[in-house]
Amino acid sequence: MKTTTKFILFAGLALAMGSTITSCKKGLPIKSNDKVFKVELFKQGLKQQLTAARGYQFIINKNGQWADSAVAGIGGFNRSNVTFPASVNSEVNIASVTKHFTAVAVLKLLPLRKLNIESKIGQWLPASWPKNSTVANLKFKELLTHTSGIRASGTSWGTLKNVVATVPPGTKDPSYANANFALFRAMIPKLVNSGLFNSKEAELSDAEFDIWMGEEYVKQMNLLVFNPAGVASVCMPTPGRTTNMMLNEAPAALEGESLGDWTQSSGAGGFYLTTVQMARMIAYLVHSDAVIDIDIRDIMDSERIGYNRVFAVSDGIALGHGGLLYAGGGKKTPGLRTLIMKFPNKVELALAINSTDEGAKRDINTIVQTAYNNAWVND
Repeated sequence: MKTTTKFILFAGLALAMGSTITSCKKGLPIKSNDKVFKVELFKQGLKQQLTAARGYQFIINKNGQWADSAVAGIGGFNRSNVTFPASVNSEVNIASVTKHFTAVAVLKLLPLRKLNIESKIGQWLPASWPKNSTVANLKFKELLTHTSGIRASGTSWGTLKNVVATVPPGTKDPSYANANFALFRAMIPKLVNSGLFNSKEAELSDAEFDIWMGEEYVKQMNLLVFNPAGVASVCMPTPGRTTNMMLNEAPAALEGESLGDWTQSSGAGGFYLTTVQMARMIAYLVHSDAVIDIDIRDIMDSERIGYNRVFAVSDGIALGHGGLLYAGGGKKTPGLRTLIMKFPNKVELALAINSTDEGAKRDINTIVQTAYNNAWVND
């Protein structure tokens, strides 16, 4: 099923050029052995590997424009157990793809405070939180690359306060942990306006201050990251918008679970975006300076900041961030997957899968890598 909507990142003039070239001699056409990328083949390859999903939706960008898309299956069901179809215009909790956007906000704010990724985080944590010196001396880069030694997967305020007060276990070898990015829910508001942050911390109760930090993080993420790309009022979730559920996979009887408001547990996950919005965001981050400039883009690429999907493809290295949520329990548990990717040839992918087989843990890297590589054919 193909949507007829077209996603255009840049508006501009289409220049039509016509010319007549004559030659004294006519020769045989010469073909090169160069391979070319076919968006349609990329689309077909993805669809072939996603047939087991209860529902999915994806958009492929080329040169900053919506090139093609696919939608299949269902997005969820309502309280009357009536299903609604998958759609690129339905919201989905983008899960850990949120980390990519959190990283963007942090890298925009650091130079404004005369900081960089090697700066220490201690003074940017709430002053009222008891802090272990090991954590206070961590560098922003160590949180952004999951090399802090922190291993906590929880993102509640209680978990974060405990993380800050405790010596991280183990070494600083890379270890993916949600708390690394959830801590920015507390730090981004302070990086934006430390004076306001300090006054709120002094006048509010601990519980009220936690609520304020969560709401302020969402507000600043909109102002710093989403709004400059033309994506307005991103919430957790957006009231009144159709929202995909976590679903199990066929042939088991349909089961699903809805996800609620993540404002007070966000930073590492929790924003709700449509696939159209995800495609727009990754296109803007790659092709435009409206959100980030080339310096930030280069830091993200070279330091692998905001990426947990890094793999070789036929023409170079693909970079992206994926997300996984599941309800837990059982081999066919309800869940979902999300993904944004950028490829070397100015192609991007925004993908949301409305179910996940937690027993098999669908290998999204291999799926995307295989489909992309097979989309290159001889000219």
